[in-house]
Amino acid sequence: RYGGEEFALILPEMSRDDACAIAEEIRSAVFALQITHGADGAGDHVTLSVGVASHVPGEADGAPNGLLGAADQALYAAKRLGRNRVVCS
Repeated sequence: RYGGEEFALILPEMSRDDACAIAEEIRSAVFALQITHGADGAGDHVTLSVGVASHVPGEADGAPNGLLGAADQALYAAKRLGRNRVVCS
């Protein structure tokens, strides 16, 4: 758990495309569970919005804060686009 309703996964030695595919598998699996959402104003079932960021060792801008910031921006893009989706930066 990274924040209130935010979780972070670190997938070492994995390509961006593979990380995005895993994120989509997780999102799809949670959606398939059809867990009833109890919060007012929320949809009927629990869904996931996912932001993925990746870094290749040795390339610029690999600081942890930069990577988390990129993932956070992708997450908010997923929410703006309608939620229940994966956005890869």
